[in-house]
Amino acid sequence: MEQYKLVICEKPLAARRISQVLGSKKMIKREPEPGVVIFEIITNNDQRFIVCSALGHLYSLFPIEKNRKKYPIYEVRWSPRHSATIREKRRVMQTLKLIANISKDASGFIHACDYDLEGELIGYNILQYACNNKYEVSKRAKFSSLTNSEINHSFNNLQDTNVRIADAAKARHLTDFIFGINLSRALVNCLNVSHQNNQYHNLTIGRVQGPTL
Repeated sequence: MEQYKLVICEKPLAARRISQVLGSKKMIKREPEPGVVIFEIITNNDQRFIVCSALGHLYSLFPIEKNRKKYPIYEVRWSPRHSATIREKRRVMQTLKLIANISKDASGFIHACDYDLEGELIGYNILQYACNNKYEVSKRAKFSSLTNSEINHSFNNLQDTNVRIADAAKARHLTDFIFGINLSRALVNCLNVSHQNNQYHNLTIGRVQGPTL
């Protein structure tokens, strides 16, 4: 295939809409894996893009040490998101594998997730971990709606990514995770001690959940 740029969107709907607007010369929908759709498009000025979609957050924070009784913990890492169902977990892994493979031959990268903290972090993690540290060399498409005019304007005026926005999003997730997991483990430990047995009880508390309760 000729040179192309990889576009990362936050949701399948956004990937389809962007492809419909930009792929005025050619748009091919492909489904390399069941439920994992990409679009190969050619614009009016002969630019080639492969448009991929995340499924919201594809990465989550996890403690480095796998010991559920230990606390406090501060060492964490980003890893592919776990899911309650095998089907969803498989879809996450298939999506990441596909994006990683496409990224290897891409001549450029465009972060086209929602322009907010969560969207910035979703694209950041994919570009950093699935695409091998491509966030800072990628371009940012900024749009607030999926209208023809906004999509065209954002891709005609691509900007540099802003790592400070990504850092702000990471800090919020990191704070929530460390706060929640340490208090939850302390709570579970207190309950186990009061019961004087080794039975595990899964209780949770967090930055929002705790004060609310």
